[in-house]
Amino acid sequence: MTDAITQSNTTHKSVSIMLTPASAENYGVIYGQKSILTAFKEVGFTTLFLSNQSANRTFTDYFAQEADYSKYFRFFNENTNNYDEVLLTELQHCMDSIAGNLFIVLYTYGSHFNYHERYPEEFSRFRPDNFIKVSRTNRDMLVNAYDNTILYTDHFLHRLTGILQDTNSCTAFFYSSDHGEDIMDDRHQRFLHASPNPSFYQLRIPMLMWFSPVYKEYFPTMVTQAFSNHMQPVTTNTIFHTLLDMAGIDTPYREPGLSLLSEQFQVVPRMYLGDHDDPVPFHRAGLKPEDKIMLETHHIAY
Repeated sequence: MTDAITQSNTTHKSVSIMLTPASAENYGVIYGQKSILTAFKEVGFTTLFLSNQSANRTFTDYFAQEADYSKYFRFFNENTNNYDEVLLTELQHCMDSIAGNLFIVLYTYGSHFNYHERYPEEFSRFRPDNFIKVSRTNRDMLVNAYDNTILYTDHFLHRLTGILQDTNSCTAFFYSSDHGEDIMDDRHQRFLHASPNPSFYQLRIPMLMWFSPVYKEYFPTMVTQAFSNHMQPVTTNTIFHTLLDMAGIDTPYREPGLSLLSEQFQVVPRMYLGDHDDPVPFHRAGLKPEDKIMLETHHIAY
């Protein structure tokens, strides 16, 4: 998807929106509804939640407990730094040992700071990337390290594609970041994410879908619809509904107008979840003039 943004620049809210029917417009439903893991369980899928992030008592962990099987590879009280590929090893094991339909959530660490801890040495392509402290004078090294994390994520997704395709089964995946990142990109010198007001860099995210040859053969109309929607302006609240469509799950909680695989998909004003859980048009969420310039430069509709 070429024009995708997040509905929240904070992980605990954004991931909750991705996993449930909640959105910036109706975030309160998160307190009374279960997640997509339960939806898949109720139609007979074995569900798994594999995480390379530590459990931190957020709704994400609460939803993870709905899965038939959950496993964490990072812990607050241990000095562990597994790279995201550890999830693929477990994924392969689960696919080899569990029969029937599987729904698997892979919760990666991605490009979170500290950037040069996110990838193995062989992915240190952009150099120098060995910064000691965060400062304006070290920005080039910070960006190099961040770019290396993107290179590693690309490798991770390439491996995931290969694992799924090698099964010769009807498989598909939906990938999205929960938020973007500031790396002192303009005169405001913002760094990281989750600031009270978002920036262009925190809002814009990668989002993509992949379908196996068998999936394309069985569901050509949905694949065609995905391609026809790939330039539409979308947000993270489409993920829950698109995944249900992807698996052919019919439920009153699925809104066809929010599914990227549906002919009924509708482009609507994109909202952002404010600090007080109130929805506001994302371009009115405190963006600076520099952010508006970036929106226009990258053809992000607003």
